[in-house]
Amino acid sequence: HCVPFMFTKWLQEVFAVPLIEVKQWYQRRVRGKLGGDTTVDVPYHYLRFFEPDDERLAEIKRDYESGALLSGEIKKILIDHLQAFVKEFQDRRAAVTPELLDKFLQRHPMDI
Repeated sequence: HCVPFMFTKWLQEVFAVPLIEVKQWYQRRVRGKLGGDTTVDVPYHYLRFFEPDDERLAEIKRDYESGALLSGEIKKILIDHLQAFVKEFQDRRAAVTPELLDKFLQRHPMDI
C-alpha cells in the first residue's frame, strides 16, 4: 500500500508539482473522456435548487457532462451558494432580539 504513495511523493519532490495538481490533472484526463452523470450527481441536484440563473445551470450541466468541469468544481460552486444562504440566515437570526421573540411567542386571542 505504501508504493503508490512513495512513488507519488517522489514525483512531487522531483518535479516540484504539488500532489493536488497531479490528482487534478489525472481527473481531468479521465473525466474529460468520460464526462459526469448529472442524473446521479448530488451536488448538481442541489444546484438545481440554489442556482438562480437557468442559463448558468445549463452551462454547468453541459460542462460537467462534457468533462470540462469536475465534480469538485461543482461542489465548490454549490459551497459558494450554500455559504451565502447560511450567511443570510445567520444575519436574520442575529437581528432577533429577546423583545421581538417575546412579542412573537405571546398568546393572541383568536376570533372565531
